[in-house]
Amino acid sequence: MSLFQEVATRFLEPPADPATVPAHVDLLMVASKALDLLEGRECRHAIRVAVLAGWLAQGMGIGERERLSIVYGGLLHDLGLVEQVASLYKKLPAGWTVKQLYYCHPLLNAGMGTLAEDLPPLGPAVEQVLQCHTQVSAERLDALLVPQEVRSVLQGMHELYDGSGYPCGLRNGQVPMAAKIVGFADMVECLLTEVTGLQNRLSALKGFLNSAFVAKFDPAVLRAFEQMVFGEGEHQNAIGRLYSLDVENDLRRLAKAHQ
Repeated sequence: MSLFQEVATRFLEPPADPATVPAHVDLLMVASKALDLLEGRECRHAIRVAVLAGWLAQGMGIGERERLSIVYGGLLHDLGLVEQVASLYKKLPAGWTVKQLYYCHPLLNAGMGTLAEDLPPLGPAVEQVLQCHTQVSAERLDALLVPQEVRSVLQGMHELYDGSGYPCGLRNGQVPMAAKIVGFADMVECLLTEVTGLQNRLSALKGFLNSAFVAKFDPAVLRAFEQMVFGEGEHQNAIGRLYSLDVENDLRRLAKAHQ
């Protein structure tokens, strides 16, 4: 955990020179890539979640401090699940792998199924682990002295608008908007995991926006997302940029905007 200790130390030291702020983000990017690799993912998943969430927060007029917590929460959002993965190997039903669980758990939470239709239900033992991983994430951030705002993002990101999420079954106004945004961004990135090409990704997103599953997410977040992806404005071609090699620079620009 030495890398995360270094990140925590940086959080506690207000920079004398604002130009040093991107160094915080660089540390978090390294940490997020390590988490992605431990999950067996392509190593920009968490970065894309953070950037998408940051863009949504900008579009919704979220304040600067909260936007930065959203970006940092996006980078570290699966910290608790990675820690608990060792307890999952023997509990997964036949056909499931831990890698599939990482990819699918936000979709399963929203009732959207899995990326492979023939996978059996996970069963109560695995679901119990899933439902407590956000609390584990929050506790680890407490130990690292990361700000409370980031903790609340991770703790509430899998709660859903209609109260069907976890760990507490909170609904609507009971869930911090920052957590709703990061949870939505994570779901979108998982939805697009095995989709290649810009037009195919846009088609998949249109299908989602026209489905009944939108009831699981805050209408304000959905409006901001639809405007960002299919409207005109600062983040035009957002999905193309999100899956480009320049996404890390977009992350740095988001952080620098808070100086």
